[in-house]
Amino acid sequence: MTNIVKADIAKIASAPLSWEKLSGKTVLVTGATGFIGSFIIHSLMKKWEDDGLDVKILALVRNADRARIAYGEYEAKGRLSFLVQDVCHMFQQLVYLLL
Repeated sequence: MTNIVKADIAKIASAPLSWEKLSGKTVLVTGATGFIGSFIIHSLMKKWEDDGLDVKILALVRNADRARIAYGEYEAKGRLSFLVQDVCHMFQQLVYLLL
């Protein structure tokens, strides 16, 4: 991650938003390895690291190996898990999420 991206993520994480509304929640991020999805994930994890925001992420990805390169450290810390699925194809099974 470049210094410019790190600075952008730090700026987002320090923004005066209602972060506490996400405390104790799990957030589904689609397109997790894309541009916007990666900023969302890194910003939420920065908020967790800096301020202890109790948020978990369910990242919708097409390729778990590629996603682990980007987010393996968050997965190892139990803050992120992957749902492997291409939204262009129908789900093979119905997944219920009770959060």
